[in-house]
Amino acid sequence: RAARETQRPAASARPTAGPQETPAAPSETPGAEEEPATSPGAEAGEPETAPEEDAGEAESGPEAFAPVPQSEAVGDEYFKDAVFIGNSRTQGLRLYSGLKDTTWLCSVGLNVETVYTDRFSVNGKELSAVDALAELAPGKLYIMLGLNELGWKSTDLFAEKYGGIIDAALAANPDCVVYVQSILPVSAGQDAAGTWCNNSNVNKFNSRLMLLAEEKGVNYLNVASAVAGEDGRLPGGSTPDGIHLTPNCCVDWLNYLKTHTVTEDEA
Repeated sequence: RAARETQRPAASARPTAGPQETPAAPSETPGAEEEPATSPGAEAGEPETAPEEDAGEAESGPEAFAPVPQSEAVGDEYFKDAVFIGNSRTQGLRLYSGLKDTTWLCSVGLNVETVYTDRFSVNGKELSAVDALAELAPGKLYIMLGLNELGWKSTDLFAEKYGGIIDAALAANPDCVVYVQSILPVSAGQDAAGTWCNNSNVNKFNSRLMLLAEEKGVNYLNVASAVAGEDGRLPGGSTPDGIHLTPNCCVDWLNYLKTHTVTEDEA
């Protein structure tokens, strides 16, 4: 889809207080208050009732569809008409990347269900993240969700709800350039904890996200490659708790986004 390069001030967006919304203070690492050994990445907790497993779920990404390749780096101005939707990991990007004049719809525990219900203050209105897209009509949308859904048994249900976010963005602005970001891995220690927040589930959900991006005709970003070690896990020095990123790694994340964009012809 064609990129729209209008340089308009991004709307202010902040989460409205509500269940599972406790944005990390700027002096804190987002999500540091959590205890990953017992409730990993579960900013919102493991679902009380997980949906039934769907038959024939995608186990690997399609061969004909690939993540956005490396490109010439863009500047911060590229993100002025962008909206970022995500959980506490995206809060870390907001706090430590240095990006300004960008709209952030992120909060601790946000997932593909609460993105339709949790409220954010946008242009003086209290809106869900999905409804806010109609208000903002972004030129670009970056989505990073899935950490809190790793305990779900159905990747198809996850993809259905995730797809609704994409649909809302394109309904608000058909020229919106949508970037589906891969779920970031966890550390070796978190992997060994034996919980549902593990890299096997991360890989399974990422495969479904890549398929969803192909189905919707949008862009898939393998952001995990920017922060993972050779073993595919978060290196110990890159995470304070096995799940969230250090400030330096948030900068690495942004640098990946800057060097993986699509042109108007490619979008």
